[in-house]
Order: sequence, then structure tokens, then C-alpha cells
Amino acid sequence: MPAKPKRLLELPTAAEIACFYGVIDNPIHKLIFETLENTGLRVAELCTLEVKRIDFNNNTIFVHKGKGGKDRVAIFGNVLKQKLLIYLEGRKNRYLFESNRHTYFSTRRIEQICKVYKAKVGIQKSLSPHTFRHIWNTRLANCGVSREHREILAGHEKGSKTQDIYTHLGIGGVKNKVIEILDKGDK
Repeated sequence: MPAKPKRLLELPTAAEIACFYGVIDNPIHKLIFETLENTGLRVAELCTLEVKRIDFNNNTIFVHKGKGGKDRVAIFGNVLKQKLLIYLEGRKNRYLFESNRHTYFSTRRIEQICKVYKAKVGIQKSLSPHTFRHIWNTRLANCGVSREHREILAGHEKGSKTQDIYTHLGIGGVKNKVIEILDKGDK
């Protein structure tokens, strides 16, 4: 059986994403998608992200047991940091985003929320919570962040397992550049 041909990913345009954000009437829903877009987190990682794993002083998130049970570090910009701090003010959340019952949102719930707003805008291209991870990765690539650094930040499999122990050191050289890129796109 022949291998499936690889299709190029067709992302929504910046204008389509702006329209998507424009129809969101719930500020927490908007912040969920902004967080996905500006951290590169997988939706499951965001759902189970505990507030104690966010280091606001260093603009980093410690992803505990992400895909494949691996730990990694994600970086976020100062614009998102301010939004998250305002959102968390006065809250005693265990998880960054919680339902009214103080449990974390399920990945399915975030997918449903995304589908509702996508339908409101009428975007024809594929748009799911995972799309925001592609947008994040594409933005970093377009601004010159190397493939190697993007792989580290995204938590993608790379070469030797031995290198994994050095991953947290690898972000140091690119952290300030990533924060600058993310802040530019957030204005």
C-alpha cells in the first residue's frame, strides 16, 4: 500500500484569527486561546496546567508529564503574563483554567468552545485548539528561531535521549528572543 501523501498545513490568516477573537464574548474563553497561541502548549497540557507550575518571574511554564509523559519548559511573553496575572487576581485556582465546579476544562470542552466560535466567524480552514500551536510554531519560524530550538520548546522528539537532560539549558539562549516575538504578535 502506498504511503499517504503529505499535505501542507493551511493555517487561518491573521485576519481570520482576529475575527475569531472578535466574536468571543467570554473573556476567559478568549484567554484560553490566547494562551494556546502564545505558549505552544498542547490543549491537554493547558487543561491540566497547575498555577504552581507557572513561573511569572521568568516567563516560563513547567509542563509536567506532557505528551509521552515527558517534562519540558514553555516560554510566554510579557503581554500574556499581564493578562494571566489580571485573570488570576483574587482567584484561588489549582488549575490555570477551571470550570464553575473548580475542575479543569476537558480537552473536549475546549474543542467544543473553539468549534462554536469558528462557526460564528465562518472560517472554512481547519481551526481547532491544536491549530494555535501551529500558529505559535510558524510565528517562531518566521522570526528566525531555529528548528532545533522550536523542537525543544514544542517538546518534539529529537535525536538522542541523552540530550533530553540538557533541554532546559537549551532555552536560555533563545528565551528573550521568543518573548520578544510573542509580545510583538500580541499587540
